[in-house]
Amino acid sequence: MNSLIKRLQRLLQRSEPSESEPAAADATLKRALNPVQTSDPDTHRQWARLQSRLSAERPETTMARRVPRLAGTLAFATLAIAATVVFFMSREPLTDRYVTARGEQTNILLPDSSQVSLNHTSALAVRRFSEGDPRRLSLSGEALFRVQKNGSPFIVSNGFAEVAVVGTEFNVRSRDGLLEVAVLHGTVRVARSSVPSGAALTLTAGQRASVRRDADPVRMDDIPSPEFPGWLHGKLFLTRSSLEDACREIEARFDVTVRTIAPSSTTITGVLEAASADDALRSLSLLTGKELRKDHGTYVFE
Repeated sequence: MNSLIKRLQRLLQRSEPSESEPAAADATLKRALNPVQTSDPDTHRQWARLQSRLSAERPETTMARRVPRLAGTLAFATLAIAATVVFFMSREPLTDRYVTARGEQTNILLPDSSQVSLNHTSALAVRRFSEGDPRRLSLSGEALFRVQKNGSPFIVSNGFAEVAVVGTEFNVRSRDGLLEVAVLHGTVRVARSSVPSGAALTLTAGQRASVRRDADPVRMDDIPSPEFPGWLHGKLFLTRSSLEDACREIEARFDVTVRTIAPSSTTITGVLEAASADDALRSLSLLTGKELRKDHGTYVFE
């Protein structure tokens, strides 16, 4: 793109159109580059700066060296269209995106050979990176990361907090304004992304921490089981969870509908067998003492 711009500039400096030609050429250029303006504002700003510079540097038109109107206009239009075509043919997305729906999970192999297991109703954006650059990802939802060590930082953020590692295995859950990190192997650093110099926590294998929006990270209880995270092992780990919260998690994990007839003030801590929705809900019924029935495809707690 830079070489094309330079060729355009050299041609414009050689060609000195008549007084009416620059306006027509500028209009043609703007029409041709309009898709670039809407799809990539940074590239559009570069063209705008080039046009401004060329306008300032354009010499006064003289009768002796005036070029034909048609030739000048065609030169502008041809190069503008060519620039647009080259831009769209060579442009690659800066970010790869992965999304799961209710009841879905997926495994992702990143270009650096790191692996990601993405849980239900989650979204992961992976910014393209070159060798030696920090590897940056944005997560909404939950994922397990197995990071390939290559000397470059591996940074997972959710908008208000970030987890930085070099090579390790850890689980990140980012839902409802809360980010939770659990380290299976290696070491991670957890901090608020909006306050780089603020308090940070360093976690090692078996440790967990959480970060709320506009708050510093705090330590949680250690990982409760070798089968953590439960969503990869057919388990559901609950820590002081309400019945409603447990039902919402089961709904999203298995893409089912669960209703509770009466709210419960009981909180639940424990491990549920959750290879299927039936298993998870029967376990929940035993823990809470609430009767479970199925009504036209909907699970109902009474």
